[in-house]
Parts: sequence; structure tokens; C-alpha cells
Amino acid sequence: MRRGLRFIVIVIIITIIPLGSVKLFATLGKTDEQEAFVPNLEELGDEEMDQVDDEVKMYKYTTENLNLRTGPGTDEGIILTVPKGERVEVISHDNGWDKLIYNNTIGYSSEEYLSNVDIKDISENDDNVNKDKDELEVIVSPETMKMKIVKGILLVNKEYALSMDYNPGEDPEAREYLDKMIAACNDETGKNLTAFSRYRTYEYQKGLFNQYVKKDGYDNAVLYSAKPRHSEHETGLAFDIGGNDQTYWLEESFEDTEEGIWLRENAHRFGFILRYPKGKTDITGYIYEPWHFRYIGIEHASNIFERDITLEEYLLGE
Repeated sequence: MRRGLRFIVIVIIITIIPLGSVKLFATLGKTDEQEAFVPNLEELGDEEMDQVDDEVKMYKYTTENLNLRTGPGTDEGIILTVPKGERVEVISHDNGWDKLIYNNTIGYSSEEYLSNVDIKDISENDDNVNKDKDELEVIVSPETMKMKIVKGILLVNKEYALSMDYNPGEDPEAREYLDKMIAACNDETGKNLTAFSRYRTYEYQKGLFNQYVKKDGYDNAVLYSAKPRHSEHETGLAFDIGGNDQTYWLEESFEDTEEGIWLRENAHRFGFILRYPKGKTDITGYIYEPWHFRYIGIEHASNIFERDITLEEYLLGE
């Protein structure tokens, strides 16, 4: 009786195991080194699977063809290439690198090539969003063609725009001091910072703004999102920054986290200012954003921090 029971159990187990789970990817087109490093979910143990389930917090979308690597660095081997516009699961962060799951494969990619917004959905809806709204049209006047520069600082807000041919990419100096700030926060608090939104092109900002208009209406969207050519992210000098816990990203409650407090009190040491402070909407035009920091240089940033004023007040109020 017991022997017969064991036979039945073995048959059932064999029956329910999918044949495809033995190996997820064919070896065709992969080197031996790449094949050895491909970790797929079917091969993980129960404890590792539980860890993956606990760590998965959000989805992101690839903004370019993205190399999924065996570790957080460009020297690490490439497992596979994820096409532009694909959705991936983010399970952890490591100094500017996201640990991802894509098609049941785990690997690492630079967060620079990932977005919280599905660009495919934005582009599909872009031409149908509020066509009757003249405000969506970007009018570049002779004043904005020259752009507004005061004290050597480029001012971009609801009044002053970037010229249509201004596409600088991420500013190298701003990136250098961003990295220094991230490292200092980790050294001083043990906390990790992530710049989850950086340089944006005109096309990206246009799609993003129109998506917000569709979601919340124009009058609400303009309080927290900039029209294209009026966004600081298009200068390559602005970064949206958060901590490890993504539930605080783009949330006012980030101000009460240890990372948010440290940034608010120390960003000026690295040339950054909290661009849209609390209670200053009548001056900046935007709601309080404790995550949005703008690079202007240490001397200017320290001056603004000590005086507790906005960039508009610093540049235009004297």
C-alpha cells in the first residue's frame, strides 16, 4: 500500500512540472560565459524567491535599448539586451544601478536608461491631449531665445523658457557634484540616495506634461509639472532624488525621511538648492517638492540656503 502510494505521488509530481522550466533560454547566440551567468527565477530556491517577492516594489520602462548585466557596473558581462519601451521589474538599487527582473531573468542596468513613465503610452496619447488648449503650445519669444541668465545662472521657470535648439544633455559638473553628494550622504548617514529623474529632452517633457494634463486637468498639472522648454530637467542641471524606499518618491512625506532631512540641510555644500520650497508656490509657481534639487554651484547655493530664499528671489529680487 505504501509502495503504491509513493508511485502515485511521483507520477503526480512529474506531471505538474512544466517541461519549459528545465531551461528558460536557448543557448543559441550566447557565449559560454553569458550562459553561465544567466539567473532565471525557476532556478532560485524558496528562500531566494521569497526575497525577490519581498523586494519587488515597482515597474520601470526602458528609454533606450538596455544591456542587462551580471552586476552593477559597465565592466560586468552582458546577459541580454532589453529593447526600448519594455517594462521591467525593479527589485533593488546599488549606487545608480537598478537590479531588474526581465523575462524571468535577473540582472543589473544603469538607472539612466529607465523611466517611471511608459513613453509608448505617452506618445500614443500625445496628439489627442487637450488640442483646444493654447497653453500647450510653446511660444519662444525673442527674450526666451536668448534665455534668462543672471549672475551666470540659467533661470528656467514659467516665465522664462529654453530656446528650442537647447539640448545640452546632462551637465558633467552637476553630475560630478551629484555623485559627491550621494557618496557623502552614505558616509554620514549610512543611507543611499538615488537620482531617479535626470535630464529630459523636449519630446520627453512634452509627452510627460500632456500625460499629466490628461490625468489631472491642465490647471492642476501646471502646479507640479512644467510645460516643455520650461522644465529645469531640460537644462541637465536638475535631479529628482529619493532614498531606497520608493514609496516616498515624488511624495511630500519624503521631507520627514532621514534622506530628505539630510538633503535639505546639506545639498548646498555640493552646489544644489531645494528648488521648490514649502510655502513658496506664489513665487516659484510650483507646489512644494522636497525631492527636486537644482545645481547652481556651491557659492550661490550656500547663499540661498543661508538666506532661506528661492532662486527667483536670489536672481530677480535685488
